[in-house]
Amino acid sequence: GGMDSMVMAHLFSELPLTFGIAHFNFKLRGDASDLDEELVHRFCEENNIPLYIRSEDTTAWAQKRNLSTQVAARELRYAFFAQIAEEHSYDYVCTAHHGHDQVETFLINLFRGSGLKGLSGIPQIRGRIIRPMLWIPQDEIRQFAHDSRVSYRDDESNQSDKYLRNRIRHQMLEPLTKTHPQYLRKALDSISALKDYQK
Repeated sequence: GGMDSMVMAHLFSELPLTFGIAHFNFKLRGDASDLDEELVHRFCEENNIPLYIRSEDTTAWAQKRNLSTQVAARELRYAFFAQIAEEHSYDYVCTAHHGHDQVETFLINLFRGSGLKGLSGIPQIRGRIIRPMLWIPQDEIRQFAHDSRVSYRDDESNQSDKYLRNRIRHQMLEPLTKTHPQYLRKALDSISALKDYQK
């Protein structure tokens, strides 16, 4: 239901692809979570796309396993994707991670003392998981969504500085790239070079 995922779904619907959409409702944001699901459901109905939905009380699931909410959500999400791909014979699972996600992940791993593998960021391909928009800056995705009138919903939790990723986004990346837009592309080039070194 978010901008990145809905842009990817819109682009896929314009291409000669056979695909379905998997939506996980984490039940973390009350009515907003259900409205996200409604938007995805409507898009799939209008475009005749198979839709697979799962819901889970993620907070309770995380507490039961002594996990953070973010880690629990990631585990639930990817297990669901793998299950759908297996049951319905999809070749790939595509996620809508983009260039800003890539740079944020690099900085998170840098601050956590990661080695070269962590500093190489998010892999574009890992097994059957593909991230086709990984090197596209989010600003370009936003412009495309506006120009193509792609319907999407904003997740208000992205505005909170509770999480390290959001603090990096709001306090570092956004101020820097606002005044120096080329910084993001240069950072992506550096991460790409680190991937080459790792190989």
